[in-house]
Amino acid sequence: MWIETIVNELTSKRALLFTANQRLQRFIYRKLMQNRSYYTSLPIHTVDQWVEEEWSRLLDRGEPMATATLLSPYAQRQIWQQLVEEHPPEQAFYNVSQLADLLAEAHNISTLWQIPQAQMTELGSEETRYFVALSRYFDQFLKEKELTTIAGALEVISQTEHIRLDTIYTYGFQEISPFYLKALNVIADRVIELPQLQQSDVPPAISVSEYQEKIQEYATVAEQCKNLLTENPDCSIAVVVPNLEQDKQQLEEIFTREFSPQNYLLDSCTDPTPLPFEISAAKPLILEPVISDAFLLLQIDQTALEREAAIALTQSIFWGSEQSQYERETLHSTIYRSDSATFSIADLVKAHEGNACAEILLKAQQFFRDCIRSNKQFNCTEVASLILKQLEIFGWPGNIVLSSREYQAVNQFIDLLKTFSSLDVVRHSYDSWPQTISQLREICSNKIFHIEQKLQPVQILGIMEVSGSTFDKIFVLNCHNQNIPAKPSPNPFIPFSIQVQHDTPRSTANRELLFARKQIQGLTQAAAEIIFSYALKDEEKAFEISPLLENFSLQSQLDASPENTLDKKYREALSFNAFDAIDTSLAPIIPPGNYIPGGAGYIRLHAADPLSAYLVYQLGVKAPYENYLGFTPADRGNMLHEVLAELWSKMGSQNTLQSYDDAQLRTWIEETTEKVIRAQLFHSRRDVDYQLKQLEHKRLSNLVFNWLQTEKDRPTFTVIAEEKQVEFSVEERKLKMRIDRIDQTQDKQILIDYKTKSVSLSKLLKAPVLEPQLPLYTLYLTQTGDTPTAAMFGTINSQKISMEGIADEDFIFGDLVTPNKVRNGEFKGDWSELVEWWTTQIQTQVRQLVSGDVTASNNNAQMLSFYQYLSPAIRDTQ
Repeated sequence: MWIETIVNELTSKRALLFTANQRLQRFIYRKLMQNRSYYTSLPIHTVDQWVEEEWSRLLDRGEPMATATLLSPYAQRQIWQQLVEEHPPEQAFYNVSQLADLLAEAHNISTLWQIPQAQMTELGSEETRYFVALSRYFDQFLKEKELTTIAGALEVISQTEHIRLDTIYTYGFQEISPFYLKALNVIADRVIELPQLQQSDVPPAISVSEYQEKIQEYATVAEQCKNLLTENPDCSIAVVVPNLEQDKQQLEEIFTREFSPQNYLLDSCTDPTPLPFEISAAKPLILEPVISDAFLLLQIDQTALEREAAIALTQSIFWGSEQSQYERETLHSTIYRSDSATFSIADLVKAHEGNACAEILLKAQQFFRDCIRSNKQFNCTEVASLILKQLEIFGWPGNIVLSSREYQAVNQFIDLLKTFSSLDVVRHSYDSWPQTISQLREICSNKIFHIEQKLQPVQILGIMEVSGSTFDKIFVLNCHNQNIPAKPSPNPFIPFSIQVQHDTPRSTANRELLFARKQIQGLTQAAAEIIFSYALKDEEKAFEISPLLENFSLQSQLDASPENTLDKKYREALSFNAFDAIDTSLAPIIPPGNYIPGGAGYIRLHAADPLSAYLVYQLGVKAPYENYLGFTPADRGNMLHEVLAELWSKMGSQNTLQSYDDAQLRTWIEETTEKVIRAQLFHSRRDVDYQLKQLEHKRLSNLVFNWLQTEKDRPTFTVIAEEKQVEFSVEERKLKMRIDRIDQTQDKQILIDYKTKSVSLSKLLKAPVLEPQLPLYTLYLTQTGDTPTAAMFGTINSQKISMEGIADEDFIFGDLVTPNKVRNGEFKGDWSELVEWWTTQIQTQVRQLVSGDVTASNNNAQMLSFYQYLSPAIRDTQ
């Protein structure tokens, strides 16, 4: 084992060991501590830790080249946000925060992968030129303010003569960027990548488990972990989850319920019975009650408190004196029993004379008025000091014995205020107290609350975090074809061809494939037993096993039976990996000014699988002709649209619809349906049996009648457009599209997309947007100056007649919901923010489409099931 062999070099101070993260750093120390306690003083760091320490030493020594202040990642993000606000893009709709994050990511990639700005300017689009311009502003800002980043500091450190080493060892890195590798090779005579530590010299036992549902997979693994610890309490187990951030809450609930049902019923932020598992993707600091209550106290600037805030404030135990519990309960009782929507703090004091809690509220409010509402603009350091004084008036965090969790949360919040103070170097003042609190709340939301506790036997980790560690047993969950390999996600501000040339992170499907293979190889060395598992479905999504794991199942079958000649040949074939890799992820671009063939259909299929979309809409690959007994599904969909368009073109409004009784309405629908069916048969040049035609007539008439009955119950509306043909531009390309319907209620416009099959609203709130019609309708209206208030699916089939959609909170009826109420949606915000997010997402998806992205993926198995005829042309890279 190399750990013992490099100790002497590390002790001599002529060598360093860099680990990929702090978890690995602690892991190496634990390995060393098994023999000698003084090993904690050895030079084992993450790169960022070491750069920060060395930069401080250079500053203390007065090194002429080291005069800049080292920026935190959050301070850098603030600079990018300011630059976006000062130099906005030409697009009318964009999200400042998301745009700043993408620009910061692009700057980081171009720096670490050493991409010349001149090359990007030469080959780039308008977006690339915008990024290059802001990068220059960013670099200029850092120079003027004497600031630097970790990368900038490392470059200076490599140029000084004070730091020269014999060897730098690296461990646990999936890859090291060209910039870092170049700097480390200057600092040290040699840079050596240490091999993965192995749990055992014996080849590991590897198996694959299949489950019907994801929740069954999670529950079974939790039960197996409990059984393993019951048999061997000293066993070390890793539960590796590729999409841990997304599923951490569900995993925490399932594991808590399995290991300690009584804890499952408690508040997760209290100090319940210690559990033998730890989830690395911890909760944000803002979710801790002692911190969220602090923000309640910081919002006491209002003359009157809203009912909900007043109730929450009087229920909090984290403020007041020893006698405050009864006094808070008295205030709470008064507020709870009252019908008032707001409560004046002055009135509460009058009604409860002598109540210490009421007097604290009044004192805190007076402090706010005297200090914070002055005309002075405070810098970040002054704001942090005022916040501490405001909380001190309240007696926060209360005169109670804090639990270990609460104590650590308070300390991390105070440390976070120091981080907030450091923002003075990038931002000098705030315009208002609400703006200040909003900024601090954002920092708390991004700050992950890590609790210091002893290492638990079950570690629930992301797939990147497990690299380099060893365990007795590893469970790898969610190993389906949508997770392994991961989907490519090239940065939209760097030309795709340049990202391919420089092999930047997440840029191509081939890169993700190689990356995933390396991860799996590392996992197979990290434990004596590894169990990969996957679920066949999760809600409406269908999955298959990752193609990278299929060999493990085949290998297990071969190992279980006596080997014959055929087995031997097959084993040799399985081990052969010397294939030529040809990148087929790029196709000719669609030049600016040209039409996007297929319009919304192309964008929709491209979101599901770029390669299938290219074959269908660019190369014109059509499905083999199929004989249908009667009308095809496409015929039925077209006829439904035509019948509704014909009816609404004559009715025009809900008032006219309601003027018909059921008999009149049925007669008119049946006449219109007959007319549309005749037209459909004429245009399709098809002959349908009379009885089948009558059945379709009856089916369609009934669907339309039931749908119109639902329309009668809506708020009063007028139909201002049906099956409207429109043309507009996205990313300098033309797009033709037909909008199913636009309604108007008073001065508010509603977009409707008819669907003959149920569609989940979550597909509108995940990137990529898998159902882009409504977002495209919205984008068109916003370009014309008429931003809609709601967008909904009109689902019309024999099982379901419904209007489900997303709307502004002031325009909710029926099954319409606000964006943050959509189940399983990734986007959380209000309607206006959703319109901006849709705009950004559609522009990103169109940009990838027109740039020639034809990577093979499977983002929507249900949709791609209709394109099975393309499967001979779509193969795995290998």
